[in-house]
Amino acid sequence: MLDHAEVVGLEEQLTVPARYRPDLVDLWISIRWNAPSQGWSKEFNALAQQESATLSAAGSFQVVSLSERQGFIVARCTNVKFIQPRDVESLVRGLVARTNATISPPPLADAKPQAETRSERVRSTFGTLGGLFFGMPPTKGRSDADIASS
Repeated sequence: MLDHAEVVGLEEQLTVPARYRPDLVDLWISIRWNAPSQGWSKEFNALAQQESATLSAAGSFQVVSLSERQGFIVARCTNVKFIQPRDVESLVRGLVARTNATISPPPLADAKPQAETRSERVRSTFGTLGGLFFGMPPTKGRSDADIASS
């Protein structure tokens, strides 16, 4: 099964003091989506709400989309005296994995195309090389035409 989302990593250069709480920080964690899904964000927010107290009494998680395939999960109001940034990243990885597991598989139209088999690659390579050797233009894919009738 393809995952809906994947954590890229903690963006340490984006760590900033929390708004209205200078003793706490906001940690930004990069994330990448395979397929855009509003359902994924809703499910993540539901699971993350249960874990937000780990950050601090005022802590929370927020999904911030940068594009339809990239974004961030922001750990708002994190008390880094009690929880290390790498531990927050691990927590987010766990939440993303749990969210991916509860969401149905992404649509097949957005799935990556399957790689060619070895025999298809060999056939394609020899077909192209044979065409070049015999002065015939290379053809895309396999031809079902009768060679004798050409």
